[in-house]
Amino acid sequence: MAALTIDDGDVERIVNKHQDIITYDMGFSVEDVRHAVLELVQQGTKEPDIEDIVTRIEVIRERKLLDETVSARQPSSPQSNETIILQNQRLKNLLLCHVCHKNQVNALFLPCTHHKYCLDCIQHSDICPDCGRPIKQKIRTFMG
Repeated sequence: MAALTIDDGDVERIVNKHQDIITYDMGFSVEDVRHAVLELVQQGTKEPDIEDIVTRIEVIRERKLLDETVSARQPSSPQSNETIILQNQRLKNLLLCHVCHKNQVNALFLPCTHHKYCLDCIQHSDICPDCGRPIKQKIRTFMG
């Protein structure tokens, strides 16, 4: 199988095409966009759209978090059990609204994509509490 060659000019062209929306409106760094576009092009996507790029950025972030979690574990030591318990608690806390700490997170803000609150707590808010950007749309999400 022939090695896939990637033209840096193509990557930069795609980054520049979507940079304003993804970096300024959604708050992702140019480096995150560049890394995501490079991965997408390496995997054969010739013209990734904004949704492809944002999804890939999230996948890259989740991969880094998983790598950090795995590297933090120390096999069969009492400390590793405590670490696992603390990590489990931290992950459970991510699923609870950051305002009331009772309801599950179920509100996704667009365009910034923050997802940390329940609709009950942010129903009258038009500004994202995390980044201060205007919320153009609130999407109800479900865990399942």
